[in-house]
Amino acid sequence: MRKFICSFTILVLLLCCGCGRSGSGSSSLSSEPALSAPVTLSVGYTAPPSSSVHTMLQDLADELYSRSKGMISLELYGEGELGTEAELAEQVMSGQLDAAILSSDTLRPYCNKLSALRLPFLFKDYNEAEAVIGSEVGEEILEELTDSHMVPLCYASGYLWQISNALRPVEKPADLTGMMLRTTDDELTLTVYENFAALPAPLDKEELLPALERQVFNGQVGSITDFGALELAGTQPNLSIMNIQYDTDVLVASESFWDSLPPSGRELILDCAKEEAAEHRSFIQTNEETILKGLRTSNDVREPSLKAFKEQSEILYEDYARQNSWGEDLIQKIKAQRKEAAAP
Repeated sequence: MRKFICSFTILVLLLCCGCGRSGSGSSSLSSEPALSAPVTLSVGYTAPPSSSVHTMLQDLADELYSRSKGMISLELYGEGELGTEAELAEQVMSGQLDAAILSSDTLRPYCNKLSALRLPFLFKDYNEAEAVIGSEVGEEILEELTDSHMVPLCYASGYLWQISNALRPVEKPADLTGMMLRTTDDELTLTVYENFAALPAPLDKEELLPALERQVFNGQVGSITDFGALELAGTQPNLSIMNIQYDTDVLVASESFWDSLPPSGRELILDCAKEEAAEHRSFIQTNEETILKGLRTSNDVREPSLKAFKEQSEILYEDYARQNSWGEDLIQKIKAQRKEAAAP
């Protein structure tokens, strides 16, 4: 069994280290109970060692080690070593696993508000997305996870989705008519492309390239990161940069593990997790800019006007608000946060 073991520690009273970047004074921590014995935190995920997710977790362990100088060990179990994402979620909920990085698709059954992030054209760019997930609105979206004994620590990643295909450039809604698109299997995502008269269907990413080569699909929806990693440039000459949907992974902890920590320990882990996750999301954005620069030399990359696409998508917002009692309120909060972030 592949085990990546990184050590980090929480000092007996976490004097100084727990307040590093959070702004809390060490005096507020000195009266809190300390860990009485070494603690090992196990983290499961399905990404491989070559992934940026694995690197983020290693950086998280290093940062915690530097700031805490104590006795908690972090054990990383990657590549699905402990099971599928669905199995990891069950293990976290039952307390068999201390923490896991899980996709929004896996978490949505336990936290329906996550589906709001899949509304079409919700974010103009990554700056808007960051403004929302880093706000109280972003925290509110994840609150429901606690009902399933999962404690949300941070949005571990963030990806804006684009459309690529082998048929024609996509510059107006009619260009998607009849296009067989690989998507994820959540109902909202399928509805987004059915609304444009496309023919969406779910398929695992690992099976995508052979399916495109056999022309089972004409195109696909996904991030620039996946486009590069899956080497789709050869089968998908047309790429439309539309930022049509947003996808994320979330680092969650087991409620039983979280409750076993003193408040100062929780604060330290939460602060470090959010900081390393923000750096990871920044890396994703920079990496996608590099990938896209290369694609512009080999593929037909276009940035169509989104006005007609957005107008045709308005009905999906109306349906979402009607189907969820909290839908309209959450949408308005997201829009308000975007507007606040855009203000000079």
